[in-house]
Amino acid sequence: NGSDAYVNAAKDAIERSYGYIRLTTKRVSRKTFNQELWIEEFPNPDVVFPDPDAQDRTSKDMKYCFVVESRSHREFTREFPKAEIKNFDNTLIAANPAWLGQDRVQVAEYWTVETTQRELIELIGPNGDVLEMFLDELPDEKLPKGAKIGKREMVDEPKVMQYLTNGVEILERNEWAGEYIPIVSCYGKILWVDQGSGPERVILSMTRLARDPYMAYCFYRTCEIENVGMTTKNPYWAYEGQLDPNQLTEIQKSLHQPVAALFAKAVTPATGSEILPLPQRNVSEPHIAALSAGAEECRRAIQAAMGLTPLHTSAQRRNEK
Repeated sequence: NGSDAYVNAAKDAIERSYGYIRLTTKRVSRKTFNQELWIEEFPNPDVVFPDPDAQDRTSKDMKYCFVVESRSHREFTREFPKAEIKNFDNTLIAANPAWLGQDRVQVAEYWTVETTQRELIELIGPNGDVLEMFLDELPDEKLPKGAKIGKREMVDEPKVMQYLTNGVEILERNEWAGEYIPIVSCYGKILWVDQGSGPERVILSMTRLARDPYMAYCFYRTCEIENVGMTTKNPYWAYEGQLDPNQLTEIQKSLHQPVAALFAKAVTPATGSEILPLPQRNVSEPHIAALSAGAEECRRAIQAAMGLTPLHTSAQRRNEK
């Protein structure tokens, strides 16, 4: 199921600009020491704190990395029975508030690459055969009879170590068999931007540049809804006394279903013999077309910011979406 971890890391990179996976080992079964490699996801990538100076997209050039997760007091005691901390009293918690809480304990994996120097030699045999090896691999560092050393150079030998800590003590020390820290990054678009103090790395999600046009899109849609909501639902003007209750009911009915004819009184006791005009409907038309056009512009700006095309091409139907 390694593909699940890849998909999750890619999803995190698209949505938030960074995601991670890890390589680890697990026992094949409870009854054997044999282990197999596992690829695991980080459901919450914010628990990973990588070396900020790492330049590779996969972070294989990291010199150190932290993975910080919390456990309950009970889980911590069961997992680390040899830990010096047995009781989580208030004095201990007050002295280490960033690590110890009333209910939880922060446990950090500290990964680091430790290097030692070894001398690489070119061993030339009596027959001219060449063998490249480290000097300390020779028995007692003595040359075989008739052999001589050609090229020689001091090289760094990496050793990856994992230290588990609760911020107060080192809980475990484990050596990793590989030469890289087994945590792999998956980043979004990487830019180098000078913000006044020299170039700095900026990592963008797929949606980062679409935020401004999306806010504008939401604003247009909000204005559209507000215009519709402000449209009056009883838009008739009539003189007082010109409509009896039955006529008023018919006008109210006409606002949401067809009515053949509407009637009103031509004169009222208050206005005398003067013939009154018919009640007039005060039509208020919301600006739906103009607002929809503006929203469409913003929608296309969102697509452009995410590298998509609004054109309905055959390529888009097959693949680009």
